[in-house]
Amino acid sequence: MSDCALIPVTLGEPDAHDAPAARAFLREFLSDPRVLSAPWPIRKILAHKIAAARAQNFADMLESISADGRSRLSCYEESVARKLSRRIGARVMFAHRYGKGNIAQTLGKARAWGIKKYIFIPLFAQCSSSVTLSIKREISLAERKAERLKIVDSYCDEPLYIKALADSALQKPREDWALLCCFHSVPLSHLPEAPYETHCQKTFAGLKRALRYRFAEGKIFLAWQSKMGRGNWLEPSAEDTALKLAQAGVKKLAVISPGFAFDCTETLCELGRDLRKTFLAAGGENFELISCLNDSEAQISILETLFKRANK
Repeated sequence: MSDCALIPVTLGEPDAHDAPAARAFLREFLSDPRVLSAPWPIRKILAHKIAAARAQNFADMLESISADGRSRLSCYEESVARKLSRRIGARVMFAHRYGKGNIAQTLGKARAWGIKKYIFIPLFAQCSSSVTLSIKREISLAERKAERLKIVDSYCDEPLYIKALADSALQKPREDWALLCCFHSVPLSHLPEAPYETHCQKTFAGLKRALRYRFAEGKIFLAWQSKMGRGNWLEPSAEDTALKLAQAGVKKLAVISPGFAFDCTETLCELGRDLRKTFLAAGGENFELISCLNDSEAQISILETLFKRANK
């Protein structure tokens, strides 16, 4: 086994699918200055209020997508770690930005096992201020010796990634379908800090090129989901776009979420449940949520490629 560990990083999740655990997780998440950029006293108050208001619904959504009582995220992480470790001959250890199994705790385990070098891959292909830069900051705080680590902070136009997305969209014939490509929205105030919008546009452009012979001209659309609170965010929203498409006569809509490595509440509940209702209620007839790459062989191949490139 190599003395270099691969550490994919996700946001993490509450310790349990109940309101107290969800509230604690949301409070930690919203207290991050990269997420809420208000001054600390105001941010603390907002974090507590928003977490309290959203905790039960968040817990209910997590429970609704659990797999036989187990966290969907932990199932995917265990599967990917097992498959990828066999493939690359190195230890694979998932870390979380928030909650249990955070970056510092994971690095502590790696040091105890004698690991000498760490390659981090935030599992968000497009580099954002609120996620990627927050993860990079935590890594730098937990590991001061820069020569021990490398961070892959974006793979928005990695050919294997684009191909995997295109293949997932073409698992069945789509000639008479429209495709909605949804990315997580962010406040416009975050954009100067990281190339997130540019990275999303690169992924979208790559996906359009890969699908140009399989979808009719003008049938692939870009939208943004998960707007939270007031202020100016990236638009148009997924809900508004799906509504307008249905009203314009689109009957069949497939939705893909390139920014998410694993299916989660944002994909399965917000898109697969709520956006489906919006589209069908407005006159649509068929709606399909395309699964994220999850623990597929395509996902393993992407991470293997990124690891080997960083470990040269």
